[in-house]
Amino acid sequence: FQSWEMKGFWIDIGRVGNYIEGNMHIIEGRAQVAPDVQIPEDTKLIAPYVIGPGSKIGSGCTLGPGVILGAR
Repeated sequence: FQSWEMKGFWIDIGRVGNYIEGNMHIIEGRAQVAPDVQIPEDTKLIAPYVIGPGSKIGSGCTLGPGVILGAR
């Protein structure tokens, strides 16, 4: 038996639901848009969301909660 003490947050992401939960935890409370991204006036943003550099947002979109957009 072996153990390792770590500081910070850890979650097992071995299942899809856990993976989504981990991502939601990371972006919790965030409403972030990269400076180069143009958001059309008729777009609805629902926090939390993170929209990364180079993202293209079409007219009439609804994004969120929990959306993460950006380069792969």
